[in-house]
Amino acid sequence: MNMILTAKSSSLAQRISLLGITPESLLGLSEAEISHLPIRVGKDFFPMGEIFSLAHHGNDREHPSILIRTNGKKIDHIGAGMSGGKIDIDGDVGAYVGAGMRGGQMTVRGNADYGAAMAMSGGRIDIHGNAANRLAAAKPGALTGLAGGVVVVWGDALGDVGLGMKRGLVVVMGEVVGVACGGMIGGTLVVMGGLATPCGVAMRKGSILALGGFKPAGLAVVDATRPSPSPDLPSFAACLSHDLGIFSLWQREFLALGLPKLSETMEKNQKFHRLMGDRGQNGLGEIFFPEG
Repeated sequence: MNMILTAKSSSLAQRISLLGITPESLLGLSEAEISHLPIRVGKDFFPMGEIFSLAHHGNDREHPSILIRTNGKKIDHIGAGMSGGKIDIDGDVGAYVGAGMRGGQMTVRGNADYGAAMAMSGGRIDIHGNAANRLAAAKPGALTGLAGGVVVVWGDALGDVGLGMKRGLVVVMGEVVGVACGGMIGGTLVVMGGLATPCGVAMRKGSILALGGFKPAGLAVVDATRPSPSPDLPSFAACLSHDLGIFSLWQREFLALGLPKLSETMEKNQKFHRLMGDRGQNGLGEIFFPEG
């Protein structure tokens, strides 16, 4: 099943939730059946056909896909809980895009609101814009966040990135302007632009790769202040500079993921400083940044 969902310009102004609408959930359904599926709009439920224009785009059961054209509508929970297939989104998305995602592939050609990839455990999300707070973070009240998968943000990200992160890879090609990796227990965060400090507070394990240096938290994304090459993190121990084998592994992984710019940046910077902590948690987490 391959479907195109286009938000109607005449549809209601409240936030729309597509919770439960995934490529797998639409398999075997006719266009008429899909148009009658109930979706939440504000506090009420409406048939999908009243909110979206529907069109078939093939019937590939092996590779089910959905193309969503948001037309400026606030659409939440796109791809939440999906375990396979593909979702492409033209336009900005609302909250919780890819939350709880277990597999499949999602591409957002716009910005993502609060909670993108929250508690995700598999698959890949590419956000070709900026991401709001709690990217790849734990659910409110939960201890662990991202548990697997790959998240690539091609713009900037706000605060609480990777909160409680357990496994997986998060890449931010722009800047992270708020706190990142608080309570991190595993996985890897890579930031190409400036990374706000403090970061890694209460970190126990995992890796942060700050390829673009550091900035104090709270600076606006558009701030042109030059990032500092080294952070002020008193609860982390300095371990001099290193040329570790994991860097070669990361370079190969970045190339395999279609991220050659990261691999080239690591090739250019042969040695990296390493910090270990958070010592307040007897942590063994690692923060790497280029020498000089």
